[in-house]
Amino acid sequence: MESAVERWQALIDARQQQMDEAYARLGRSSADFWDRRARSFHRTTKDTASADPFFL
Repeated sequence: MESAVERWQALIDARQQQMDEAYARLGRSSADFWDRRARSFHRTTKDTASADPFFL
């Protein structure tokens, strides 16, 4: 019998494969997605930190 952890892992693996296939059709990769997320996070936190008087 499959455990709940194994079922969740199968769902995660299937979703990752689905996203990788979708990105491949666009000529991108999952790394491209995370790179854009990281740049966006850096930009928004940098702007916030420069305006925050409590941020050292």
